[in-house]
Amino acid sequence: MVDDPRLDSPTTQDDETIVEPDQGNEQTSHHPPKSSYFFMAPEHGIRVDGTLKPRSKFLGNSAASLMEGISFLRFTGRGTSKGGEK
Repeated sequence: MVDDPRLDSPTTQDDETIVEPDQGNEQTSHHPPKSSYFFMAPEHGIRVDGTLKPRSKFLGNSAASLMEGISFLRFTGRGTSKGGEK
């Protein structure tokens, strides 16, 4: 493990504030089971959201548990045209 003194206090040595991102996840469907997640750091213009779905696969004498899903990474605050982000 790396010993980083910036992790011990709310500010870095360069007097930059450490950002506390907004995040959340929730099971959005029971049958079939699906979970959705959300992560946003507005100070850095980053947003990630997506959905995960577990899947089972039987392999003769054994079984496998796999995760399927999709993620979207968005960089917000780019461009000011009427069409939205560029």
